[in-house]
Amino acid sequence: ETLESASYECQVAFFSDLLTDTLGFAGMKMLRRVVGIAHVEDLESIEDADVRSQCERRAIEIAKKFIKSAESFRSIEEAIECA
Repeated sequence: ETLESASYECQVAFFSDLLTDTLGFAGMKMLRRVVGIAHVEDLESIEDADVRSQCERRAIEIAKKFIKSAESFRSIEEAIECA
């Protein structure tokens, strides 16, 4: 194994871990913004309670996927498709 290939493998592992940590953090932020004290205007401004509730449920579903399965995403594009 060459130094170049070892360096590349380290970079791939680093960015994979970074994506996992980023998605987990994003999931926690999303969850906090929906169910915590830090409600956000983008959801709170939806006047129709049924529509707002659907949006909040969807945000919670996505947040759960990001938190529980962050390591299963191989790219940010896969995470965007999930949303």
